[in-house]
Amino acid sequence: MIVNGKPFGVLYIYSEEADAFDSAEVELLEELAGDLAFGIIAIRTREEKNRAERALLDNEERTRTIVDSAYDGIISIDEQGTIKSMNLAALEMFGYASEEILGENVTKLMPETYRDSHTAGLARHIESGRGKTMGIDIEVEGLRKDGTVFPMMIVRKETQSGNRRILFGTVRDMTERKEAEKALQRVQEMIVRSEKLSSIGTLTAGAAHEILNPANIIGMHAQLLLRQSEEGSSEYKAAEVIYRNVERINLICDNLCRFSRDEAPEFGPFEPNKIVKDSLNLVLHELRLLNIHHELILSNGPAKVIGDSHQIQQVLFNLIGDAKDAMPSGGNLTITTSEVVEEDERWWECWVKDTGIGIPKEILPKLFDPFFTTKPEDKETGLGLSVSFGVVESHSGKIWVESDEGQGATFVIRLPLEEEP
Repeated sequence: MIVNGKPFGVLYIYSEEADAFDSAEVELLEELAGDLAFGIIAIRTREEKNRAERALLDNEERTRTIVDSAYDGIISIDEQGTIKSMNLAALEMFGYASEEILGENVTKLMPETYRDSHTAGLARHIESGRGKTMGIDIEVEGLRKDGTVFPMMIVRKETQSGNRRILFGTVRDMTERKEAEKALQRVQEMIVRSEKLSSIGTLTAGAAHEILNPANIIGMHAQLLLRQSEEGSSEYKAAEVIYRNVERINLICDNLCRFSRDEAPEFGPFEPNKIVKDSLNLVLHELRLLNIHHELILSNGPAKVIGDSHQIQQVLFNLIGDAKDAMPSGGNLTITTSEVVEEDERWWECWVKDTGIGIPKEILPKLFDPFFTTKPEDKETGLGLSVSFGVVESHSGKIWVESDEGQGATFVIRLPLEEEP
């Protein structure tokens, strides 16, 4: 039994008689031996092929299991950029089922701004066999099925499958990492701000004491002028305004000293509507000079709030001052108070509305952050709204802003009303 000129086996046929087989029978037996040898080789070849195919399938299954269990997404494409495979992590990352995305061009997974450059880069790589970013971690953006753009890290590599070149990329969703980096940055900024606030607290206490000395002298002269002037005269009215504002300076300095010593506010019942009127009266002269018309609409009834009236007055004074600064060419200032009920709780609410320049939407989330301000450095420290937020929060209240750029702004304060006996 010979195959390809080499002995393969022996077909043994025996007879006790001499010359039992003639030449024709021997030739037939030789042909039979050749056929048997071919058949045996064919069977063995088929079995080996089946074993190889089973081994290949097992290997592919193991490879697929490993790839699908990978934490990172793995995407393979051909030379035309057609997606040939995506593991489970990649499918989940981009939000597709395999039947939806396999066979599509890989640019479907990219924002519009990346597509042209990717197509050109792929063509250069196929033509030259070299890629500038092969094997290098690069940060790009991906596009999910729902249209969400997200940051991702990708490493591109190439392999050969027969005569075909297969390019594949390992991708990692960087969304959580980016958010963690932002959170860490916020914490670092808060630490820096805390250190600044501590320094400012020390500086504030010293400045407040220095301010009080000349303020007390001015107050003494104002009292003397009140005693020496006829009640109702212009001198008497001027001295009254001076003395009232000196008292306000004393209150502000007391609050600054209390802030620097981190003292608890002095809580007690007060009428918030009266605080609103007093705060507005302090700036009426400035409003007239700036051609700002004002309207005050107060709620009916003796509303009472538990808290530190001086601190709440400072908050209102800050908000009115911000509204005034937002209307350098004039405008309308409207202050409205009312009583509202929400979830069976009674609140006093104050709206400070201006017709000024408004606040851009991207700035709104930062507005109550310490040291954040849109005003020039020589005009504002960026602490007013942050301190106001802290004061209102310490009174178990709420403060927020509603604004559109160019359409003015409305600041809203809500404080819990004193429970009725």
